[in-house]
Amino acid sequence: MATSEGNDFELLFQILKDFLLSCQTVSSISYFNLAKGLSKATDFVLLLNFIREVSEVAFPRSAMIIHKIIYGFDEDKHNFSLISQEEKFSLISKQDFERS
Repeated sequence: MATSEGNDFELLFQILKDFLLSCQTVSSISYFNLAKGLSKATDFVLLLNFIREVSEVAFPRSAMIIHKIIYGFDEDKHNFSLISQEEKFSLISKQDFERS
């Protein structure tokens, strides 16, 4: 998953979703490359929509996967990490509710 060098976020998102749907293990390096590619984004709405999509595709592993993506972010994207944490907790709560 080395497409993070470019600015093609749609391709980056699709590659991760394909990995998740195929149930293959995604390496730590892949999560780091994903975070590196996403850190170039300035559109938080696009990033939050991506997190929502990952949450739906990767259920019930989504909390762990989202956490790994957030962990890969650099210090300069700290604000996005905070927004993502709030979104993550919202998604986890929604999934817990749906299971009951």
